Amino acid sequence: AVPKATDARVTQQLRVLEIVGADSGGKGEKYSPRTEGHIRQLSDVLEFFAFSRADIANLVRRCHHDETQIQIAVANIIEDRSNQEASQWEEKKTKKQMKEEKK
Repeated sequence: AVPKATDARVTQQLRVLEIVGADSGGKGEKYSPRTEGHIRQLSDVLEFFAFSRADIANLVRRCHHDETQIQIAVANIIEDRSNQEASQWEEKKTKKQMKEEKK
């Protein structure tokens, strides 16, 4: 049985191969020197948010290689992701506090 591409293990392995730089079936894209420069600059920041080289290249293309638009887009990504992480944390009440609330 061949695992599907949506399987978490397969996705994780493909991500590892992409990071290491292994060629995954000849899909390794060549980017222009300008795009490569943006990818090098942004990869340290955006890889933390699970952005691949292709994702970063698409972001740069969507922003038409405009530094200001790219900075705004990256700032929005960081802000959105940091807000999601902050909302995952919450204060849990102890049994004693829950018991006092029921009274």
